[in-house]
Amino acid sequence: MTLIVSAAPFSISKVQLKVIYDLLSSSPIASDQKYFLEWCRKACQKGSDTLDMVETGVFLSELIADKTLDLANLPLVGFQFIQDYFVSLNAGGENPKLKKIPPPPKKVKQVQNIGWNNF
Repeated sequence: MTLIVSAAPFSISKVQLKVIYDLLSSSPIASDQKYFLEWCRKACQKGSDTLDMVETGVFLSELIADKTLDLANLPLVGFQFIQDYFVSLNAGGENPKLKKIPPPPKKVKQVQNIGWNNF
């Protein structure tokens, strides 16, 4: 199955995205969900206006929160879509929504040398 979206100036709402997701994720054809996720990922990568990034974020958050999105069995493209969503959200504008913060430095545990003389 191939999803085709024309170049018409419209944006898919969260409600519409949910309808598409529900249809394809419950499809007996296993690859339908994968194609849906690939399409979403490409929309995020291109920065197209087809997917509203705010509504897409709300949609993803709801799927994850109510455990509708099976993260344990999500294909790789699903994780790539989620990653691309956050990257596209952060990339735009003067006021990025996410900031990359380096992890805190690892603390080295001091090992005290205990000899027989300390007993």
